[in-house]
Amino acid sequence: MNAVLPGVIGTPTVEASLITPAAIAEMEAKKARIPMGRLGTPEEIAEMVVFLLSSAASYATGSLLAADGGFSLGIARY
Repeated sequence: MNAVLPGVIGTPTVEASLITPAAIAEMEAKKARIPMGRLGTPEEIAEMVVFLLSSAASYATGSLLAADGGFSLGIARY
């Protein structure tokens, strides 16, 4: 079994939740901890899933693909 491990993704639901100054500040703090400095997109996650479903990944077994902009590296951008 293979899996994609998404980080914070900029979905319509996430965007709709940013209605208060506190929610916006919390999201900015999350982005500051992502080395790429932005949220992922649904399309980026879909592309990873398509890869895992394709013959290009036919020999991949037990793979966990982190799609989190580098967050899992444990470093923050400053």
